[in-house]
Amino acid sequence: ATAPPSGDACPIPHDVWSLLREWFGRKSGSNRGRFLSRKIEVAERRLGIPYGSLVSPESSRFLVGVDMDSGPAVGFPRERVVRFAEKHGPVEAVRCDPGANFFICSFSAQIHCEAAVHDLRANPRIFDRLCMGLFARDAHGGASASDARTTSTDDEDAISAARLVPGLRIYLDAVSADEERKILEEIDRGGDSLWKKLRFRRVCHYGFPFNYQTRRADESPCIAFPPVISELCDRFLAEKKISEKVDQLTVNDYSPGNFVSAEMGEGKGIVENYSSLSISVFLSFFLRRILLAM
Repeated sequence: ATAPPSGDACPIPHDVWSLLREWFGRKSGSNRGRFLSRKIEVAERRLGIPYGSLVSPESSRFLVGVDMDSGPAVGFPRERVVRFAEKHGPVEAVRCDPGANFFICSFSAQIHCEAAVHDLRANPRIFDRLCMGLFARDAHGGASASDARTTSTDDEDAISAARLVPGLRIYLDAVSADEERKILEEIDRGGDSLWKKLRFRRVCHYGFPFNYQTRRADESPCIAFPPVISELCDRFLAEKKISEKVDQLTVNDYSPGNFVSAEMGEGKGIVENYSSLSISVFLSFFLRRILLAM
């Protein structure tokens, strides 16, 4: 049978089910079908729409692209989604929420949407992540028509996010391209012996090592900060980008598709002030305050 097994979080159209089996094989296709169902359910909750109401089993003029890669959602670059959609016909609206696992496009006619869905299914990694193209029932609060072409930038999204989180400060282009190059060269100079292999990434520590068993920074100093990193920290302190001298640094190196699970920092240099510098990669961070009942 080509129909998905019963009990999935939401129904999957038969053509999508067949495509999943073609991509991943019979057994894997079944697992991916359930995985896709969960992804759609997450999108529905984010959109605030009724359970099972996002995907249309029939063709429509609304396209929803769903991120099928594992790990945290990183979002879809809005400008790239608009360029992709406009290749196939007039676009009325585009919705790309920062950090969401989906995007929605509203086309002026169903035939344009069908062409876009066909293209996305034929080229599922067109956005550098495995993406499933589906028909949606309607635009579900998509952006206005003018927003589809007047695209918001990542900078604007970052600044807006900072206003929503008390105490969060975001500095765009905090380091120059030359500084970035020097930092990467200095870290690479340490060789393989500097790194500790974890499940989804490798790490190295300067100043004080972080103990992943106790979830605290150890008190005994380890490798001293390289001059280029010390100079950078001093500059950030002088520019008031940070409020105190940095004494512990963890470098996380991620391979494509890998991620870090939810982090709960505690102990030396982790709770009161925490700074993160992203270089040589685009990352999305999700910051949440967890309130524990006493």
